[in-house]
Amino acid sequence: MYKLVVWMGGVSLHTIRVLDSFGADNEVIIAYTDRTFRGLTSYEPSHLTLRHIRGMEDVEKLLADTSDYIHVNNAFKVDPGLELLKEVLARLVKRKYTLISLFQEQYPFYGFKGLLRRVKWGLIYNWGKGRGHRAIGCCGSLAIEALRKAMVSDKRLFNFIYTPYFDGPISFERHDKPRFIIVGQLVSRKAVMQTVEILKSTDVDFTLTIIGDGEEKEEIKNRISGDGRFEFKGVVKPDKLQREYLESDYLLLPSLFDGWGCTASEALTQGCKVLCSDRCGASSLIKENELLGEVFPAGDADGYRQALLRAINAGPLPIDERERIVAWSERISPQTEAKYLKQCLDYYFGKAGQLPDVPWKTI
Repeated sequence: MYKLVVWMGGVSLHTIRVLDSFGADNEVIIAYTDRTFRGLTSYEPSHLTLRHIRGMEDVEKLLADTSDYIHVNNAFKVDPGLELLKEVLARLVKRKYTLISLFQEQYPFYGFKGLLRRVKWGLIYNWGKGRGHRAIGCCGSLAIEALRKAMVSDKRLFNFIYTPYFDGPISFERHDKPRFIIVGQLVSRKAVMQTVEILKSTDVDFTLTIIGDGEEKEEIKNRISGDGRFEFKGVVKPDKLQREYLESDYLLLPSLFDGWGCTASEALTQGCKVLCSDRCGASSLIKENELLGEVFPAGDADGYRQALLRAINAGPLPIDERERIVAWSERISPQTEAKYLKQCLDYYFGKAGQLPDVPWKTI
């Protein structure tokens, strides 16, 4: 049995299910600073303990009780308001607690700025506060590639992705035109406006549902106004979001950069194909299996347009194809990844001779 303390900014649907599944046969404590950070979830875990950390007094109490635990903390860079996690990491390093990283996303490693970031991340994991992290769970092959370019040893790197999960039943109905969906931040990096412009320039029939919020919201709403092929729904709660995926054929994720792209994982579990750019971490899933969708070069408007037209010309996804995608998605379920995490820890802590293959590897 392993004993873990996972230090997090908040409780997220993208991470809590796999940790709760791991806690069924192990001891897991999630030490969080803000329950509302990145979306309040109503999911109540059955196999782990939630500890709300409000300040250093709470931190010291937990540290005193968990000196023999594995601590998960890769808070090398945090959003405003989460600085406490960096201070915790500093204390864990100073006191030589056992440390690993999980859900380590890629950084943009291309271009001149990418070279500078390689140096930065090399310093973090080889000489800085990450030097003592025994294992680094990376969000997909792009995150592994990014750390390899930073000269981080391959021996420390393993795949560990976000595994969101919905509880509602899955059922499909055939419809008469392809249905696209975009979910997430409405900001320039996500290329939502580019998607709207490409699709508006066509005279073909489809629907695009846009879900989310952000600085481009009003511009998007104005641009699609009067065109019945588009629908803007704003922010949608998780229990309603599942139904939106079930009523769609394709998730669109054309981001110029995404550390992973959790909506891809969500959509696959609901039988959607994913059209995504090659700078989304989740593209590593799609590239390996054509059943799951298509990958195109980030920022390539013509390549994106051609991918969209291929999807439109193919028509709505057959129900049996959607069912095959759902069946494949069991490979990225929280329960499956929890078992995989146990095998990875067995390797890094001397109980197994080799690192296991990732469950979602194409056979």
